[in-house]
Amino acid sequence: MSDLAINLDDFGEAARNLTTVHREFEGATTVTDSAGDAISHRRLLHQVHEFSANWKKKREEMLGNVGNLGKAADGVVNAFRQVDADLADALKDAASQAPTGPKRGMVEA
Repeated sequence: MSDLAINLDDFGEAARNLTTVHREFEGATTVTDSAGDAISHRRLLHQVHEFSANWKKKREEMLGNVGNLGKAADGVVNAFRQVDADLADALKDAASQAPTGPKRGMVEA
């Protein structure tokens, strides 16, 4: 039988870090909000607006992906903790129901 070892602290830390990254991306604003007043060259302003629109779209995609990864890492931690608790309960139940007398073919001394 093989053993499976998972460091749940690492998964928990990853989930927290992903939540922080998600929050930072949510708070990021577009460049064009302040660029319009600072850029007088029309073509350059157009390029800045285009970049900003593309960045906004990519940022939204990344937000979704980072959010999903954070939820998945959290789910791993919760699932393993639940399985661990369920297995511990099953072992306790099995131990409490085990016969206490001598086993068949065994003689008490």
